Amino acid sequence: MKQDWQSTAEEKVGCVGPLQIYNWGGSLPTPEDVMSKFTTGVKAQTKLNGGKKKRAKKEGKKGKHADSDSDSDSDSDSVSSDSSDDESDVTTSTASSASSSTPSSITPPMLPPPVTANDPPKFILICDEAHKLQSTDSKTTKSALALSSHKHCAGCFLLTGTPMKNGKPSNIFSLLKIIKHPLGKNKKKFEKRYCNGREIYFGPRKVWNAGGSSNLEELNLLIGEYMLRKTKEECLDLKGHRREMRKVEVSSSSRAYYKRELMEVARLHKESRKEGAEIGQDAILGALARLSKAASVSKSEAAVAITEMILMEEDAVVIFTGFIKTAKKMQALFAESDLKAELLTGETKLRDREEAVTRFQEGRSPIFIGSFGAAGVGITLTKACTIILVDRPWTPGDTFQAEDRIRRIGQEKEVLSIWLQAFPWDDQVDEMIKNKENVSSAVLEESKKGAKAKEASTGASLSINTLIKAAVSQANTLEKAGFTLSQGGSGGGNVLKQSTLSFGK
Repeated sequence: MKQDWQSTAEEKVGCVGPLQIYNWGGSLPTPEDVMSKFTTGVKAQTKLNGGKKKRAKKEGKKGKHADSDSDSDSDSDSVSSDSSDDESDVTTSTASSASSSTPSSITPPMLPPPVTANDPPKFILICDEAHKLQSTDSKTTKSALALSSHKHCAGCFLLTGTPMKNGKPSNIFSLLKIIKHPLGKNKKKFEKRYCNGREIYFGPRKVWNAGGSSNLEELNLLIGEYMLRKTKEECLDLKGHRREMRKVEVSSSSRAYYKRELMEVARLHKESRKEGAEIGQDAILGALARLSKAASVSKSEAAVAITEMILMEEDAVVIFTGFIKTAKKMQALFAESDLKAELLTGETKLRDREEAVTRFQEGRSPIFIGSFGAAGVGITLTKACTIILVDRPWTPGDTFQAEDRIRRIGQEKEVLSIWLQAFPWDDQVDEMIKNKENVSSAVLEESKKGAKAKEASTGASLSINTLIKAAVSQANTLEKAGFTLSQGGSGGGNVLKQSTLSFGK
């Protein structure tokens, strides 16, 4: 049975004959490459059809001679049918007359149109993992735009499970542009209307910020007819999914590590606001990444302890983190307890990745540790029904994709996802992920219209500036408690000091 998109594609091309299908893999061709390939393919198909017609004519001539020889057989059949009852004669006669007077209701398939220099064939553009086209400045997106806007492109299908991977309306502008949606004509207008786009101050400089959301109910209404969305629950027969936010304790040294990185964020932010400052947003983002790393590494011992408790009742556990340092530290801690843990990060060689997954799925290793970037997509880890997220990416799509490694075909149990939280930073990141998820639902799902859509219109709260402000606020609280940063120390980095007098106040 044909899929809906196949029927639509054939209607757009203008024929119901076989489509010429070509796969370019990860890199997109130029329109000229496509036209050359399709022209060659359709010419070959036309030549093949011509040969079939010639053979059919020859067989038809032979068939005429055969029909004349069979006339006597049909006469004898009609004579023998006289001995049967009258009712059967009437039925046969009626059917015969109907078939001879009424043309067949089945229309033979149309062949692809002939190829000429002035009338080359049309083509359909289909892009899988289309969320990778979210940046209008990327080379791949520009290639997709060139193909979809070509005069012989009859239609475009963008396939993705995460059209708003980062949970921001700005993510879908380029997708709308590629499919020639009216909202894809003017990026600035789109960002002002649906992304709360406006100029804000970053230090002494003004920058354009389109990381928020606005008018989501209207956006949902305008893009609905251009989108066919099916959730995993609608397509697969899977058990439920529970998510648990679990608070954990960390060591005093880990807390000092976290506080040191937190105050470094505040210091850079303060420096960036000075007139003529050379510190830009990249430096602050780097400091935020180091703060995330500190929070993650600090939870390694807690993650190991929770895993060991789970293994008393279950056969396997999956752990995800965004940092290689955290992953390696956990693997070493498991080794001290004689527990084998598979490790799959960006440093893992390609030939070793499949073997690590196989060993885990076969039960030879009870623990699988993966990074969001290397193990978050494309693999199956259904041996476990519990997954621990030591930290979370700032993009909801990456977080949920990691959880789906254990909730997919082959999973027969209810899935539990444990999000570890130890610092206010963890709470802030998770709140941002929740906000982005609400915005995605308001834009993409019909059930989120009305009051829920208005509730999800959280303005600029989806921006990274929210995390910066939260980190600075936490650092200011530490400063009031008497914490300061000073240069030096055995490691050559910043040292966190605390005034007893100030702390006492």
